[in-house]
Amino acid sequence: MDLPLYANQIWLFQKPVDFRRGKTSLITLILNEQKSPTEGLYLFTNKRGNKLRCFCWHKNGVLVIWKELEQGRFSWSGHN
Repeated sequence: MDLPLYANQIWLFQKPVDFRRGKTSLITLILNEQKSPTEGLYLFTNKRGNKLRCFCWHKNGVLVIWKELEQGRFSWSGHN
C-alpha cells in the first residue's frame, strides 16, 4: 500500500485518548489542534501507554491502524 506523500508529516498527541472514541471524535481532536485530518499521520495512545492508534487519510477515506503491546508500553518524551 502506498501512503500519500504528505504522510511524512507525523503528529503525536501527547495526551492519552480514550480508545472508545470513533473516527469523528479523533477528527475533532485533530481539528482542535489546527491540523488537517487529510494532511499527515496522527498517532494517539491510551492512558496505560500499551496501545497506539495511527490515523491518516488515504485516497478517499480514513485509514486507522491499531497496535497493542502484549507487555510493556510505548515510551517517548512527555508521555506518562
